[in-house]
Amino acid sequence: ECQRQSWGQHRLKCTHDLLKKIERQRARLGSNDVAVASAAFDLGRLFQEQDRLDEGAEWMLEALRINRLAYGEFHPTVLTAVANLGDIYQKQGKIEESLKMYKQMLRIARRVHGDENRMVADALNRVAGCLYSKGVYDRAMEKFEEAHERFRSLFGEDHESVAMVLGNMANILTMQGKGAEALAMDEQALGIKRRTLGSEHEHVAISLLNLGNSYQRQLMPEEALATLEEGLGITPRRWRWMSRLLASNVGLSDPSTSMLRSLFSTLGLSTGRLETENRA
Repeated sequence: ECQRQSWGQHRLKCTHDLLKKIERQRARLGSNDVAVASAAFDLGRLFQEQDRLDEGAEWMLEALRINRLAYGEFHPTVLTAVANLGDIYQKQGKIEESLKMYKQMLRIARRVHGDENRMVADALNRVAGCLYSKGVYDRAMEKFEEAHERFRSLFGEDHESVAMVLGNMANILTMQGKGAEALAMDEQALGIKRRTLGSEHEHVAISLLNLGNSYQRQLMPEEALATLEEGLGITPRRWRWMSRLLASNVGLSDPSTSMLRSLFSTLGLSTGRLETENRA
């Protein structure tokens, strides 16, 4: 693959080149130098982006080990490595390991940046997502509420991160049988996304599909069908992307229903479960 592509373009994502770089740095600087940690982090990120998650975790752990030796626990490089490890473990379905990393992320972010910082809000949202996956809904809602207040304090009410957390909170309300409250939150999240992202954005489409599912749960079939069709019809170019999204079984939302399947069959799309944008 390295020989078939333009080297200038391919070098930025070439794991083979980065491995050779790390070998050279280890030979010249030693295994515990921060330059090795930086290259190990970059390699871990590349593997993560390529869904080579075991290798991504291996190199992210190496970056974390070196940075902890060099800087101690409470340093931005440690924070970033811990956050990425949490993401990798979550994608692997290792919820306990992911939760452990996200709790560390929260503790380090608070010490490094203080409470009024986006990394703290992100960490709260991710901790809550893991708790949701474990079925610990009350504790998950507490963390989502903290994340919601933090994002609102940082960015105001009309921000896509605020909408994201509202969507996550709606998921919990749905699981707790509070359908009317979930519907109201889904409507609020959609309104924010329309205002901040524009009506043609894929995240707006996701919120429309979630809202359609909420309408269905509230026995409002006409509203559900219209909202689902709007979500899928934002642009025909996105239909293939939406079908892949719904075929996935990753994420926090749970809108797999007979109506969704019927709608997708009508539109000639594949069916499955909906994955929202990084809801946690």
